[in-house]
Amino acid sequence: MPKQKLTALAAAALVLAAPGAHASDWLDSFQVRGFGTVGFTYSDEKEADFVTNFLNQPGGAGQSEQWGHSVDTKYGLQLDARFNEQFSAVVQAIVQQQYDDEFRPDIEWANLRYQVSNDFSLRAGRIVAPTNMLSDSRNVGYAHIWARPPIEVYAGIPFTNLDGADATYRTRFAGTTATFQIAVGGSEMTYDNGGALVESEVEGFAVNGLFERGRLGVRLGYTQVDLDVPAIEAWGDGMRAIAGDSEASRRFADRYASEGTVRYYSLGATYERGNWLTAAELMYSEMDAYAFANDTSGYLSVGYRMGAVTPFAVAGFRDSDTMRMANADDYAVAPGQEGNRDDLVAAVNRLVAMSDNSQTSITLGARWDFAPGMALKVQGMHAKTGSNSSGILTNASDAFEPGKSYNLFTANVDFVF
Repeated sequence: MPKQKLTALAAAALVLAAPGAHASDWLDSFQVRGFGTVGFTYSDEKEADFVTNFLNQPGGAGQSEQWGHSVDTKYGLQLDARFNEQFSAVVQAIVQQQYDDEFRPDIEWANLRYQVSNDFSLRAGRIVAPTNMLSDSRNVGYAHIWARPPIEVYAGIPFTNLDGADATYRTRFAGTTATFQIAVGGSEMTYDNGGALVESEVEGFAVNGLFERGRLGVRLGYTQVDLDVPAIEAWGDGMRAIAGDSEASRRFADRYASEGTVRYYSLGATYERGNWLTAAELMYSEMDAYAFANDTSGYLSVGYRMGAVTPFAVAGFRDSDTMRMANADDYAVAPGQEGNRDDLVAAVNRLVAMSDNSQTSITLGARWDFAPGMALKVQGMHAKTGSNSSGILTNASDAFEPGKSYNLFTANVDFVF
């Protein structure tokens, strides 16, 4: 949904939700909150960039900047409105780096909630994409002990919201509180691909369940979206045009250059005991389109509160299945089209190779809550990329060496008000 139309819809929702309210009641029903992160990240890898979002960040720490200011820096403002026992609304805007390297605001959330009962609610508008355990708080650095959610898992999810609707139901049994959610909708993304702006869309649904008992929380999730990437479709059209009578080449186009379905399977858990804080997630990403690698990723985090200071350690991994490389000789084409075939297969293979984000990492750091609503995070990460991979790095130059290690240092100040 276009942003202008979405903003108008949100404004209309605020007007319609409480038709009989007086002006003074309106003022009392609103609450404004803010959050943000100001930080710098240093990378000793000078032949590639470290970013937290492959689509929104054209450059980061490393090759583009020695100290990357844009890696985590963002500013958010949220307007909450509660009109009565049933109706409420939220609009959240975030200023962060965009695909054109400019910082500007974007509407992250804009939705109307109807509380059907104490345990059942409905939302419509722009809602969070509930793909993972930290989806609701992903952009609020103050909500986490780390400088950022573990990169191996969260860098693999390019969309954070959906234009659509969701339903949430909560129940209790045997000392456990269970919360179930289903969401449907779509998201539009624009990114810079070598100087050319590319637009892509995802549409689909997500279901998840959160089970809480005492200090233990376990979350299961499944997200399925149809991916529309025009550039990949163009490769498929090109192969079909030169396939001639070759069924194999037409299968290549369908297999490697289809829009395809992406499935995310996630499992997460948190546990607190005394001053100990433990969190872990596993995620498997399955792609129908062979031009992208399937991924398994995860992390384990342990922290310990010592008054205002919380040291922590995180171990993370991402393993990409790159057994999808194509061999041009396997695909016959019309006479004289062999050169075009080789170029198309090479382009697809480059994309498969680029989607190999295999790496392992160890992160050590600490959070210091030095003032109310403010926290300083300092952390260092040592990562090793896969043997044929640039890991969670982008903009790799021809001089980049796959399979080597790199180090990151981050210092962020998070705040809420």
